[in-house]
Amino acid sequence: MRRGVYKRRSPEKTDLYQITYRYFEEYEKEYRQRYEYEYGSFRNVIRDTIWRYLDCGILEHGFARVRCAACGFDYLVAFSCKTRFFCPSCAQKRTLIWERMVLDKVLRNVPHRQWVFTIPRVLRKLFYKERRLLAGLARCAAATLLELFAAVCPDRECRPGIIASTQTFGDLLVWHPHIHCLVSDGVFDGDGGFHPLPQ
Repeated sequence: MRRGVYKRRSPEKTDLYQITYRYFEEYEKEYRQRYEYEYGSFRNVIRDTIWRYLDCGILEHGFARVRCAACGFDYLVAFSCKTRFFCPSCAQKRTLIWERMVLDKVLRNVPHRQWVFTIPRVLRKLFYKERRLLAGLARCAAATLLELFAAVCPDRECRPGIIASTQTFGDLLVWHPHIHCLVSDGVFDGDGGFHPLPQ
């Protein structure tokens, strides 16, 4: 293959792939007896994500042929799984695409601040067993921010810009649902004008 041209990654050679390939079916069989009581029922999205990940980047599971019309050079690009978070390659790509979109189309050129909202440890297991409740965490975080900003700027037409993202694990990959918010360091009025928060 020519230098400087796409080189296929080899996911099947990674430790994550090998462990998943060898042990996932055994893990799924044992899940109900060993893990269900503590962690809730086995969700179908897990199975779907794993099987798609095991096909990701493997030519035998589908590919596209890319050809240069000018020189005639071509190569194969294996299909990707496009799953969230489990596949390192697809997760990184999604993150970069999302970041570019937010920078280009969402954020205004104004100061921003990160806010992190957590919940008490005693409540975390409830959210593990009832994942649909996670969406409520983001809404609660946004409502809290709106209430706080309204106290500083009572004009109802003025609102901050908020991007809220739910994260379900901490530094050590333990279950730890929390919300990261990127918030404008001020408010926007009805005409789109920005008013920074008083220092």
